Amino acid sequence: MLAMTVQVQRVYPHRLGYKVIYSRSDLYPGVVHIPGRWFTEAAGKAEIIYTSHPSAPYLTVFYRNGEVSHLRLFVHSNRAHRTWGALPSSQDPREAFESDEFRIVY
Repeated sequence: MLAMTVQVQRVYPHRLGYKVIYSRSDLYPGVVHIPGRWFTEAAGKAEIIYTSHPSAPYLTVFYRNGEVSHLRLFVHSNRAHRTWGALPSSQDPREAFESDEFRIVY
């Protein structure tokens, strides 16, 4: 099993999941959408871990045989923290959360 971790800049919760802005290796921001159903299924693909540790927020992606196995999203437990955001109501992210394919650019 291989694990890759990226530093998260901002987390946008939505009723359908989480939009995550993270730092890529080229220092440009990357964006991933993690469907909420991944956190609730019995054999879920994702975990969210609330913490007050100074290293949060970050995202760890676990790979098995070159395929994404599961992810762990570590976020600040205080929702008032600057790394939490809110999606504008004018945005409709439904399409972004529909896919079960997770693609991340490191």
